[in-house]
Amino acid sequence: MSNNIKSISLYTSGQRVRLLPDAEGKFLVPNITSSHKSPPLVRINASELISHPKLKHMDPVLTLDDGSKVRVFQGGDSTGLLIRAASLCDLHDEKYAKKILEKTIANNSSLSNGYEDFKMDWGMSEDDW
Repeated sequence: MSNNIKSISLYTSGQRVRLLPDAEGKFLVPNITSSHKSPPLVRINASELISHPKLKHMDPVLTLDDGSKVRVFQGGDSTGLLIRAASLCDLHDEKYAKKILEKTIANNSSLSNGYEDFKMDWGMSEDDW
């Protein structure tokens, strides 16, 4: 059985809706904040999605890349979180967080190349230290 989440589906208005992760592993969901200045949609990770105050009541189901399905809550009851589903969401989030971190480090590696040669003139000679 695979450990990679391909999609998370929610049951709403009599039908199941699939949410696919973007390139950063985030899911686009409606924003529940009441501020008129907030965007209508927000990007959240898998763990945030299954603990979302409204979405967790929509019987979320994980679809893995091998086609298998994992129900998030026991019998669809949002008080009975299944450990396997929570662990899969954590693994999904960690995998993408690691990818983002590696990409950020790779993009910023050229910034750290000149630090060794950088000297500050503090108005004192090294003998004064």
